[in-house]
Amino acid sequence: MEEKYIHIDDLNVHAAITMFLLKNIKEAMKLEKDIFICAYAIDKNIGDSVGPLVGYKIRNMNQNKMIVCGSLENTFQALNIETVHNTISNSFDNLYIIAIDACLGDYRDIGKILLKYGSVRPGAGVNKKIPPVGDISIKAIVDDSDDYEFFPHKPMRLNFIMRFADIISEAILKVNSII
Repeated sequence: MEEKYIHIDDLNVHAAITMFLLKNIKEAMKLEKDIFICAYAIDKNIGDSVGPLVGYKIRNMNQNKMIVCGSLENTFQALNIETVHNTISNSFDNLYIIAIDACLGDYRDIGKILLKYGSVRPGAGVNKKIPPVGDISIKAIVDDSDDYEFFPHKPMRLNFIMRFADIISEAILKVNSII
């Protein structure tokens, strides 16, 4: 599976994310890698806050076997991505990074979660040049990319964004309890 799209209303959404993560994390753990969750973006724009919300939810749970970078309190974003990534790389020898981000996409994919082998390119949907992050990625498609220049100012329902954050964080916490 190179990439898989699954809608947040799909009855199998939790299972799909959990299985995707579990398969990849088990492989990384066999190689004795430190598992990092890089929850990317800022909380100043509701549509872009999926990552910080996920980071907040999983960071506040006890007994995490994964290291969380990015939350509502301490965002992992364009202004600090290189510094944070260098600090992480210098602090840990063997990393496996799971990147989480909101993104723009085709209007037919709004409401879907993209599970992907490979990194995310934060800010690509709004033409920012930011280094890629992650070995695997989970991307929440929150809006369509046709009007990306209006995205920061576009009204969006917090409930919609919270559903993404709840689904992704629940899957991560489930995997955390298994490994």
